[in-house]
Amino acid sequence: MLVLKKRAIYCLLISFLFLISGCYDSEDIDRRMIVSPIGIDFRPNDKLLATFRMHLISPSDEGASKKTEGKNYIIRSSLAPGLFQALNNIQVQDDHTVFIGQCRAIIFGEGLAKTGLKSSLDFFSRMPTFPPSASITIGRPTAEAIQNINWPETEMHDQNIRWFFSNRPNQKYGVKKWSLFRDVYDPLQDPLIPIVTPWDNNQTMNMVGLAVFNEDRMVGELDLTEATLLELVSNPEKENRIFIPLNQNNQAFFQSITGRRKIKVYYLDDRPFFKISLRLKAFLGELTGSKSPMTEKELGMIRKRTESYLEKSLVKILIKLQSMKSDPLGFGNYFRAKQSKHFSIQKWPIDYQQAEFEVDVKVFIERLGV
Repeated sequence: MLVLKKRAIYCLLISFLFLISGCYDSEDIDRRMIVSPIGIDFRPNDKLLATFRMHLISPSDEGASKKTEGKNYIIRSSLAPGLFQALNNIQVQDDHTVFIGQCRAIIFGEGLAKTGLKSSLDFFSRMPTFPPSASITIGRPTAEAIQNINWPETEMHDQNIRWFFSNRPNQKYGVKKWSLFRDVYDPLQDPLIPIVTPWDNNQTMNMVGLAVFNEDRMVGELDLTEATLLELVSNPEKENRIFIPLNQNNQAFFQSITGRRKIKVYYLDDRPFFKISLRLKAFLGELTGSKSPMTEKELGMIRKRTESYLEKSLVKILIKLQSMKSDPLGFGNYFRAKQSKHFSIQKWPIDYQQAEFEVDVKVFIERLGV
């Protein structure tokens, strides 16, 4: 009994020591600067210009107010050989603690993207608290220019970027940190990252296309029309809006077009052959030069011309990606899964350059909005 009492007293003393120690390394949240997006640009002599747009928890603080002129954020930049050194340089510029654990956006400058992203990605892979769902964009002309957009001061900068890629027209183009790492380090699939520029008198940004990558290096781009059409293959279940030219004077606008995809893989004449079948349901929102009511014959003509346009355009886009040695749709993974006896990881880059594509599209116009 006496032994039990001694043990109980001993446990209580140990617990008391934990309680009185307190949070010895605690830091007032008002003394933190929350990094919103991180912008990274390439500069001569293999240096990186890192731009940190930081949200102040307490912008009313006297020291902060002098630096921000009443704004709830500050922008700090550092030119350094690497991101770790840049972060340290930023830290010594201010008495607030720089905190990146809630950063939700990474902006890579176009120049950096063309030289390669792996050195920058290494920094984020070593930061275990960095959110995997952070949005990824390519800034044109630079990431610094995107950082200096005059977003509403009541909002955090990264919230605006995430909102930009979560609203209806742009949500299908959004790229997250985890998916970028997956595609960069997958030898059989390459990334596509949205390109954005300042817009509306530097009040917001505008997406102008998709950056095409070979592993971690930007090798070209798709314009918005090509990006939208490619989404019909990569994510047909997501809602798309597209304009289809019917002839020189008329075009059809499909307010909503979704469907399903099937990819068959063959090995013919010592080369891969991919047959892509798309079955799409479309809502025709507008038809220029049309007369009302529309006859079944006219509707059939629209359907056939739409199918023909999509088939030719998609094959052209796939050949364009092939010429840039980029495989964002992961055809290599399809070929390995379906034709494993003909697949070789060393030989795949050559096989991909020789691959042929066929696209078969069937469009079903269910509702008319014209």
